[in-house]
Amino acid sequence: MMKNERNEKIIDIIRDIPTLAGLSDDELELIAPLFSEKTFRVGDFIIVEETQGNTMYIINRGTVLVTKSDRTGEQVTLGVLRDGAFFGELSLFDYLPRSATVTAIEETSIF
Repeated sequence: MMKNERNEKIIDIIRDIPTLAGLSDDELELIAPLFSEKTFRVGDFIIVEETQGNTMYIINRGTVLVTKSDRTGEQVTLGVLRDGAFFGELSLFDYLPRSATVTAIEETSIF
């Protein structure tokens, strides 16, 4: 994917993220290059519950499982996210530990 195509794809996705929806096109163009791409293998943890975070993620290609520990320590599935989905954005604003674990369930490319 060429750099401009990459930034356009990121802008199209982040334009629909509620916490970033108020940004102008110029502002979106400024932040798009801040996103880097990383690939995760099946079983790789992307986010671990209760750890500190300051990063949001956008799924470019792949699938992840979102889970949370219940009171007994068992993992409860909260959802499955695919291409174009985003997660982790709250840590940019609330500075609280991560509320869930996100694991790649197929090879996943993330911005």
